[in-house]
Amino acid sequence: MLRVNFVPVEGALLFVLLLLIAFSITPGCSKEALPPEVITLDPRDVGSTSAWTGGIVVEDHGVKVEARGVCWSVEGIPVIGDFHMMAGAGTGEFELVLDQLMPDNRYFLRAWALSDAGIGYGNTMVIYTTKLYDVNGNAYQTMKIGKQLWMSENLIASHLNDGTPLRHGTALQPAGMNAGYYYYNDDSASHHTLYGKLYNWYAVETGKLCPEGWQVPSNDDWYELNSWLGGAAYSGGELKEQDTLTWAPPNTTATNSTGFNARPGGIFVAEQTTYSEIRQHAYYWAKDGYVSNNAWCQHMAYNAASNLRHFHPRQRGLSVRCLKTK
Repeated sequence: MLRVNFVPVEGALLFVLLLLIAFSITPGCSKEALPPEVITLDPRDVGSTSAWTGGIVVEDHGVKVEARGVCWSVEGIPVIGDFHMMAGAGTGEFELVLDQLMPDNRYFLRAWALSDAGIGYGNTMVIYTTKLYDVNGNAYQTMKIGKQLWMSENLIASHLNDGTPLRHGTALQPAGMNAGYYYYNDDSASHHTLYGKLYNWYAVETGKLCPEGWQVPSNDDWYELNSWLGGAAYSGGELKEQDTLTWAPPNTTATNSTGFNARPGGIFVAEQTTYSEIRQHAYYWAKDGYVSNNAWCQHMAYNAASNLRHFHPRQRGLSVRCLKTK
C-alpha cells in the first residue's frame, strides 16, 4: 500500500497536491503499468503471396491501446521494426491479410499491441507460402523491387487464368483479328524454355493472362519500377540478366542487382510472320493501349543501359512479365 505523509497546507495548494497524488497512483499513469497482453490467431488461407492472420488484445492493464497489428520476418522472432501492418486500436479481436509475401517462403509472424506502457507481443507462428503457379502448372520465382512484387521469369502460360486456351500463332493473322495469340518460333528448346512465350496485346487485353492475383503491369507500374532504380535511362542494367549467353554481347551495364532476370525474347512481327531480335532485345507489354492499332511496351537492349517506353502494333508478339496486384 502506498503511504503518504501530508504536510499541513491551506486551500487551493492542498487541492492541487491531492490531485497530483491521485494521478500518480492512477493505474494508467503508473510507472509499473504493464504492456498489453496479446494472443496471435492461427493463420489461415495461406497462399503464394498472402495469408489471413490477426490477434486478440486480451488485456490493456488500464492503459489505452493506441495501435495493434501483426509483424513478420523471414528470420527469427519478428518485432514491430520488421515488416508490420496495423489493424486499428483498443482491445478485442482483429484480423488482417498479409499480402506482398514471397511465394515458396517461410515466415515468422506474431500479433502486437502498443500503449504508453510499452509493446506487447503474442505468440510466434510459422507459415509456409506456396509456390506461384500459372493455370498450366508452370512455377515461377519472384522478387521484390521497392514496394512491388514481380515475377522474375517471363510468362510461359498457354491458357488464360480461367482455363481458356490461347491460339498458337504461327502465321500472319487476318486483318482485324483480335483474338489472343502466343508465339515461340516453334522451337521450345531455344525459345520457349529460355525466354518464355511471346503474346499479342489482345491476349493482354483480356486481363486474364497472368495468374489470379497478378496482372500485366501498366505504364504507371513500369514508371514506378524505373523511378525506384534511378530512372529509365539507367534501370535496364539493374534488370537485365548478367551474362552473354541469353544476351548478346556486350550486354551493356547488366548487373541484375534486382534479381529481375530480364531476358531478350525478341519479337514476332505478325504482319511479316517473322521472328527477330532474340538475344538482343527484350520487349515487355504494358496493359495500356495506345492510339490506333498500337499499345505500350518497355524495351531493353543488349547495347544500352536503359528501360524505355515504346509502342508496337497490337498483333505483334512480345514478352510478358507479371506484377502482383496491389
